[in-house]
Amino acid sequence: MMYFQFLILLVSIIAAYSLFQIPLEKVESLRFKLMREGKWKDYKEFKNIIRSLSDAYSGSLFDYETAGYVGKITVGTPQQEFRVVMDTGSSNFWIPDSTCGMEWLSCGRPVSGDATCYGSYCVPGGPNTTASCTTQNKFDSSKSTSYVKFGNSFRFDYGVDNANGLLGYDTVRFGGMSDNQLVVPGVTVAQAVCFPTFFEQTNIDGIMGLGFQWNAQQDIVPPFVNAYENNIVSPVFHVYLQKGPNGAGQITYGGRDTTNCKVVNEYHPMTTYAAYQFYLTLVSAGKYYSSKGWTALADTANSFITGPAGVIAGIADAVGAKWDTYTDTYWIPCEPKVTTQMVNFTIGGTIYPVTAENLIVPYRKFCILYYTSDIQFSANKTGYICMFAILPLSNNGFGPSWVLGDPFHREFCSLYDMGRQRMGFSAHMN
Repeated sequence: MMYFQFLILLVSIIAAYSLFQIPLEKVESLRFKLMREGKWKDYKEFKNIIRSLSDAYSGSLFDYETAGYVGKITVGTPQQEFRVVMDTGSSNFWIPDSTCGMEWLSCGRPVSGDATCYGSYCVPGGPNTTASCTTQNKFDSSKSTSYVKFGNSFRFDYGVDNANGLLGYDTVRFGGMSDNQLVVPGVTVAQAVCFPTFFEQTNIDGIMGLGFQWNAQQDIVPPFVNAYENNIVSPVFHVYLQKGPNGAGQITYGGRDTTNCKVVNEYHPMTTYAAYQFYLTLVSAGKYYSSKGWTALADTANSFITGPAGVIAGIADAVGAKWDTYTDTYWIPCEPKVTTQMVNFTIGGTIYPVTAENLIVPYRKFCILYYTSDIQFSANKTGYICMFAILPLSNNGFGPSWVLGDPFHREFCSLYDMGRQRMGFSAHMN
């Protein structure tokens, strides 16, 4: 550990609260992938079956099936690169271990047999965690000269799913090998030998939780918390997502993104020390509004804005969106009557209008024809119909009432000030 202490001191002197700007890549979420392949309904039924076999609560806050952006990190010396979800909604960090996928592994599934299938959706070996790791990059600790074996195990629960494996210490770098990296020595690395089934059909390697330590399972210090507690970086990061459903983005660690984001005019205090949660006072769309007041979470791992079912239904009716039970989705004309200030969120004394550009997601019509005949919207000139990126939140009373996901982050830069426990939102420069 003396090596890590010396390295931390050296890195903190060199860093001197520098800014580290790391690109974010847009990826197809598992939900969109399964919808495109015609497997979403079967997957939904599959999840309901698995949930019925477990007493564990599995709310949407624990699912990564809608995660739409990844960033690169590296672990070890020499560096091994991974593509992970940068998640402000959690505080856990894990990547697949090199032993993930070994034949001798047993991940403990509630259903026996070689495969569990429902309709066209199958998971080899049954539901719950998987050890296949066929599409993931894996961490080989034996090849890292900076790795220190910890010896303890971990288990991060995601409802009925979980990631589990071994713990070790190593150097973690935010950013890929070609980026200006934020280097954090002595990070606790969770090396997953088994991980949730919803990762099996993605090329996402793992999760980088950017939340507070108070929300971390097993009280493991998250990498970014490790960095600012050791004076390597200021306890602030700024998230910028390009407008539109297919743009990329960037996270600036250590301060503000002055290139892409305007100045924050109002900061909003967090309502808990465990999450990026704040108070949302009013929501409106067209002639509809609701001022009940709720808690809301800023989440970079969710392709949707989600909220109370009754309020969401009122918003959808106001903008002309129609609910389809087969796809669990609101569909909307691609050229809606309202394009600016489509849905307005009032936080503190500021109104944050989200435009149609960031709420309407084009989708090829032929991809959903087999779902239902209830969709009456005609395709636009390019052959697309459009999805309305707002959904009812099913959390059974757990957690915040609203989750402001990617559509909100594409409209506004989001400043996460961990040191002062506050949030700030501002418009893009362009």
